[in-house]
Amino acid sequence: METRGLLRAGRPVPLSDRAAALLAVLLKRSPQPATNEALSRDLWPQTALPDGRISGLVLELRGAIEQKGEPEILRKTSAPDGYVFAARAVEDRRPVISGVGYRYSLFWDDREIPLEQGENVIGRDRDAHLRVDEGDVSRRHARVVVDGDRATLEDLASSNGTFCNDRRLKKAVALSDGDRITVGPVHLIFRARDSS
Repeated sequence: METRGLLRAGRPVPLSDRAAALLAVLLKRSPQPATNEALSRDLWPQTALPDGRISGLVLELRGAIEQKGEPEILRKTSAPDGYVFAARAVEDRRPVISGVGYRYSLFWDDREIPLEQGENVIGRDRDAHLRVDEGDVSRRHARVVVDGDRATLEDLASSNGTFCNDRRLKKAVALSDGDRITVGPVHLIFRARDSS
């Protein structure tokens, strides 16, 4: 089953249909800029461009996907007048369980991080699936490996260890719904949805 949506750090980002359509056009053209005229044709093919509609949609996108202090993701171009998507985006091909989302996930307080098939690294590294920016957490601290209907947790030779249900890991362990995972000061809950 294929669904379309925007995730940032594993969390769904709500967007209006028009803003999602604008993002899709910018992603398709990236790294080339899209002129306002081309965007107007793609978004409103039957009508003339309503004044300010594209800039309004860009503001909505910026509010949804840009974070304060980080480089701009949507950049305005001056010649020709338009916009360019200037960040890294990847297509998410995780399997979806019909109608309920991903099979496995981690909960960090009120935040749900869906887990993909294969390796899901937890750590301070910018490319970690779950980035934990804490001094007591190693760059590649631990990983959850999803293999079909099985998920395992493994410490990656971290400085301070990885704990599952308050026991320090010495080897990979199979995870069950509700298991508590601790990396540094962060506590996570593993959740497994029934696929039947």
